[in-house]
Amino acid sequence: MKKLFYFLCFSLVSMGMAVAQNAIAVKNNHVWLNGKNILRYSKVEANELSFYNPQGEEVIVYFIKDKSTKADPYNSYVIINFLQERIKVTYDFTERLMTTLGLNREKSAEKLLNWLYTEKVINPDGTINREKAEAFHWKYNDDALTQRRSHNPQAPTD
Repeated sequence: MKKLFYFLCFSLVSMGMAVAQNAIAVKNNHVWLNGKNILRYSKVEANELSFYNPQGEEVIVYFIKDKSTKADPYNSYVIINFLQERIKVTYDFTERLMTTLGLNREKSAEKLLNWLYTEKVINPDGTINREKAEAFHWKYNDDALTQRRSHNPQAPTD
């Protein structure tokens, strides 16, 4: 009986997470939430995406910095800039973001935006929640990564 109870609990939690993670869809340079167009995006360079609100203002810039070498294979990271809030998150590659490598830009954008939506950084209308963006920064920003890169003269720069 306990096994059935645990299985049901696990199933309900898994379904809830799947619904939250798949709330945002990205197609044809537009970001959709429950059928409503909330943002537009464009690929600036191979590893850079910019997201724009309906008024055409750039609100998020997402960079993938792959600076890995044979000597330092772990020198890859992501930068997420919330431009109007002036918040910058430097995030070391982990399994969460490594899965975006090799995906097309729509899937990569979808993973990022679903993560931000799950963390409530993106509101249902596409605006950025400043308080949640600050919390996201404190939760995920890797200050040690930033300091290592700024104090290592051999580290590649942005």
